Amino acid sequence: MIKMSELLGTVGGVFLLSLVVVVAIAEGKQSPQRGVLVYGPTDTSCGTWLADAGEERRAHLKWWVAGVVSGAARELWLKHTPVRETDLNGIETWITKYCTDHPLDGVVKAAFELVDELKGTKR
Repeated sequence: MIKMSELLGTVGGVFLLSLVVVVAIAEGKQSPQRGVLVYGPTDTSCGTWLADAGEERRAHLKWWVAGVVSGAARELWLKHTPVRETDLNGIETWITKYCTDHPLDGVVKAAFELVDELKGTKR
């Protein structure tokens, strides 16, 4: 099992960074959820996440969410804010449950909600 703290040092981390760069070139929009610039699947709903289970797009979305969580975890670490660790299966399961409960929300919002959950500030 790869811990979040080890993710960026792995081959998967290199793949993740490459994927984020490719997606960043393709898309960049203000997120209505947080008012920040988000590079990624800004128009992808949780319904799409659920419908794409087992598909290649779902794998891309899962790695994108892992990148969001990793980036947020690093920023929080720099601020000495603890973040609960998880793995890719935990991330995918959490997002799937969130999307099941909120199919009209976007995957971007789901990713931000997961970060809040991991840092213990979930509303």
